[in-house]
Amino acid sequence: MVLMKELSVDVLCWHEVRDLIYAVNKELAVILDQLELGSDCKFYKASYRYGDKFSGNGAFKLPMVDGSLCHINDLPSEIAQDLSYNAGTHAAGIVLNKVGDIHISFADRVIPFVLNRPGDLHGISLVMQRPITNERPYKGHAIYNMTAGARAVFMVPKISQTYKHKRLRRVYDMDVEKPLSYLDHFDVFRNIARHDDSWRCEMIFFGRKLFDKMHRHKWESLQLYLYKHIYEKYRFWSNQFLWDLTLSRIDVKREIKSPFAVSNFVKYIFALSTGRVVGLKPATDDSKLPFSLIYNAYRDVYQLDSAPIVMEPNYLIDKPIYASIQFPTIDGTSELSKLSSGVGYLDDIRYHFECSKRALLSHDSIQLEWTPIAEVLRNKQYEFFHSFATDYQKVRASKHLAEDQRFLHQDYEFNANQPFFNGCIKVSLSDQ
Repeated sequence: MVLMKELSVDVLCWHEVRDLIYAVNKELAVILDQLELGSDCKFYKASYRYGDKFSGNGAFKLPMVDGSLCHINDLPSEIAQDLSYNAGTHAAGIVLNKVGDIHISFADRVIPFVLNRPGDLHGISLVMQRPITNERPYKGHAIYNMTAGARAVFMVPKISQTYKHKRLRRVYDMDVEKPLSYLDHFDVFRNIARHDDSWRCEMIFFGRKLFDKMHRHKWESLQLYLYKHIYEKYRFWSNQFLWDLTLSRIDVKREIKSPFAVSNFVKYIFALSTGRVVGLKPATDDSKLPFSLIYNAYRDVYQLDSAPIVMEPNYLIDKPIYASIQFPTIDGTSELSKLSSGVGYLDDIRYHFECSKRALLSHDSIQLEWTPIAEVLRNKQYEFFHSFATDYQKVRASKHLAEDQRFLHQDYEFNANQPFFNGCIKVSLSDQ
């Protein structure tokens, strides 16, 4: 059994965590402040390193002082029982800084599902489900993993030169093979982060007693807040079937016939427009990964010839986000990234998307022009990029991606001839 002193976890009461939660989620803190949270209601403040997978394959783990992770079953029984109410996944909690990334891993891709930012709650839907249904919860949550920091990250230029990677291994004292694909970059980034280890994602997990007391009459304000949180967080996903069905109806009515992978990617572009589905953007700070450390490693040690542009997951909030057929982050599109001539398929995606968009915004018999699926399109812009766009007038050359200043780095010219840019889609707000 692991001793408490070996854990990088603080066991706290409400008055000890109040200010921490108030700083990132004032509304929740005010509600909790009004409740009678005694000393038996515990909060667990944990500090994870970049890339720590603390939830996955049905296991929930807490960080150790030595940098390793401890399975909840190896904790002192009192703590294990207090945190094991969400069987098969992590306890409910709130992110204090950086991000917690919920994703699904496949052999050839990582699909980002939810980015939990400071103040965001996670693990709430499962613990709140039981009092309503009084049934054993659906076990689909066990397919998700959650890491400290972003998982779907990669360097845009190639970083697979053997002698340069050996130099990186020597300086950062790491035993990791050179990456052969974008998917392998995360493991290298995580090992580079271990050399410094100052990047930390802190979060607070809620003990069982908070939810055991949930259905007292005076706690209705907390119940309402948490149910509202669940609705807002998963509103798009609860309607995804209807969205997909609507787009399929348009395909039939307009006689749009495309390969499954093309049709699926079109649906993904629509989903990105909602601001509730994760796309990609160039990293500019350390909020999702130790970007500055990784940037310096590839600039000064690996000595990249191109700018060390790192892509990371993000929602469409204020600045543009991107998707690429070379780094698919949805299921059912793997064949696109394997094609030798992607520009033709990119134009097929563009054409299919534009046809569907016109149908959604038009006054025809489908009558969708004032539905939520049409509303999300009204203030959005979509652009399609490829390095070999000469024969396709509505596909822009990749060099124009440099219009987004986040792709530009001092002392480097923008190199548009990168795999990620060959089949790249930009989604932005109309006023950007």
